[in-house]
Amino acid sequence: MYLLLKKQSITLVLFLALCFQKVSAQSLFLSGNDGVFVSTNETFSVVGGVKLVGTGNGKLSLPNESALSTLGSNSKRVLSTNPNSSLELRNIGLNQPAIFNMDVLVSTNVNSVNLRIDNKNSASSYQVKVSNFDRANYVDIQNEWTVTRAGSQSSDTHTLVFSWGNDLEPSQIANKRLYVFDNAINNWSQLSVNNTAIDEVANTLTYTNYAGALNGTRFMIAESKSTGDLTIVASGGHTIGSTWTFNNGVITMLSNTAANVNASVVQNYLTAGELFVEAGNIFVNGNLSISSSRKLNLIATGVITHNATVSSAGPIMEWSRKIQVLANISVSNSRDIEFKTDTLSIGTNNTVSSTGQLLLSAQNVSSNIGLGGATGTLQLPASYFSTNFTDGFSNIQIGSSNQT
Repeated sequence: MYLLLKKQSITLVLFLALCFQKVSAQSLFLSGNDGVFVSTNETFSVVGGVKLVGTGNGKLSLPNESALSTLGSNSKRVLSTNPNSSLELRNIGLNQPAIFNMDVLVSTNVNSVNLRIDNKNSASSYQVKVSNFDRANYVDIQNEWTVTRAGSQSSDTHTLVFSWGNDLEPSQIANKRLYVFDNAINNWSQLSVNNTAIDEVANTLTYTNYAGALNGTRFMIAESKSTGDLTIVASGGHTIGSTWTFNNGVITMLSNTAANVNASVVQNYLTAGELFVEAGNIFVNGNLSISSSRKLNLIATGVITHNATVSSAGPIMEWSRKIQVLANISVSNSRDIEFKTDTLSIGTNNTVSSTGQLLLSAQNVSSNIGLGGATGTLQLPASYFSTNFTDGFSNIQIGSSNQT
């Protein structure tokens, strides 16, 4: 048997469990502390879509295998004007996606704020809340996603795919990054560009391999704050949460104010895992002696300058418009050194050495590479190979697989 709801709209004020083979309606409003729980293997159809309204903690809970069926153009969507209400998808297995087709209102216009969560862990349920507002201190997509996974663990890993409607980005935002709210410092923390892919045409940001618990975790998308100077210093330095922060393996700046990070902090983070340091310009002014075999990634939108030596037991990758090597860089244990830049400048008496590979490529994949004085954006003079790149590399690779 099935229950057919034929009213134009149905407003729920109580918890309702739907345990029929088929339930359909023209539109469904949840207000207050309403709850709708659709049992496993049931079909749930709402031609006009579901609306989460009011100020309570309402929740629509659906099994992933049924989700919202496709009787109408809005039937898979949930419009939320209540940041406290949530959509829950249950029974999300290993390597399965939880797809949240949600909308918010911008003035009177409906805009999508979709989120796809690729589960790389054991089966679980996921809840998402959305909230549409503009933050005064950020150039941002005017929405926030709050995500909860049942039984969440700090070791969990997910890929997150966010998309948004045009009204949420009135003018195009450059250098978009994903941010997560860090309760320890009561501020937003920028996540790594290395895990971030942007599709400006489709209004989509994909963040691969987000590591950590999803327990009321808040996400937003905004312009990168890593545009100021970050200096690695030998002594002193600013404390975490003042001018810089650390989250998900990434040291980033909290604002455009210059940040000083002690070399020992960098070394200590590397003992726990791969580390990304991201800023507008990065200055290595304090010697780095890294015993960990984890990879150090320096990423700058401007210039990376080495004024102090770096010696590491792990690989090093540097990505910047310009890299200046004014002190020696050495890597042991046959680990690689990689420079992705359009300008590489090495001091006359400074060396780059390893028994692993040396990987040299232009930051812009369409840029030419000039060897030994030949024409090219990235210039690699003959003296670099005879003097600055010391003998011992297992291989020197010039260019990359996607270099045009």
